[in-house]
Amino acid sequence: MTQSGNRYLDVATYTCIENHAFQDGTTTKKASCLSSGQWDNSVPSACIRPQCPTVSSSLSYTTVNSSDHGAGAAVRYECSQNATFSDGSSVRTRRCLVSGHWDSTEEACGKGYREITPHQFGGWAKLC
Repeated sequence: MTQSGNRYLDVATYTCIENHAFQDGTTTKKASCLSSGQWDNSVPSACIRPQCPTVSSSLSYTTVNSSDHGAGAAVRYECSQNATFSDGSSVRTRRCLVSGHWDSTEEACGKGYREITPHQFGGWAKLC
């Protein structure tokens, strides 16, 4: 908290530390000193560490290395052998934002693609 003073119309500014927010999701609040010498009723409650939805623990071919789903947490997803995410990668990290939402969607790994010969089905194809 910082304040410009403690006289009428002075302002106190409350700022949450990193990865924390007030109940309404904001990270900064202001309170004004009233003519009565009291702070207005906008003095905020304590900051909290927002939580993102729990990550799935049963994704096919996927290992999740963290159960922390608080703001600022990073969760690493790793594919088992011969499995990848839809973009071909085998490792992905998601971060929990102070908004209480993940920075990307959850995806399970799938078995990798395999090539088939050109004379099957008259040309190249990819099969899952």
